[in-house]
Amino acid sequence: MIRFGLLILALLLSPLVKAQDSNTKVNYANVQLSDPEMEEQAYELMLKLRCIQCQSQSIADSDAPIAEAMRHQVRLRVKNGENNDDIKKWMIARYGDYVSFEPPSSGLSILLWVGPMLVFALAIFIVLPLFRNKEKTNEGDL
Repeated sequence: MIRFGLLILALLLSPLVKAQDSNTKVNYANVQLSDPEMEEQAYELMLKLRCIQCQSQSIADSDAPIAEAMRHQVRLRVKNGENNDDIKKWMIARYGDYVSFEPPSSGLSILLWVGPMLVFALAIFIVLPLFRNKEKTNEGDL
């Protein structure tokens, strides 16, 4: 009776196990395009796009499943005749500015670059008069 129950359980769970198969590869993820010029265009773009899982690797260098899916999309879109700017815009719209190694500059990003210099300059203007006043009081003590 226990064997029969285990057999029924195994038969019921077998479709779920098949659905969880993680070895499914994406068509264009690791297969180069037949046209060398298109493949070169796709590869150049892949070097400019960041893997969102690995974070420090391009999708051309990453082995992460999400990078495979991104490589597939790049090759598929290049094969369909899209240019690199359109593909990059699509990737940014889907994954955010972080996906690009060359994110567009915005007001906030400029503030992040200029902000520390402004804070440093402000600190100098605040601290410098304090040192001058201290020097004058020290001279009066002599």
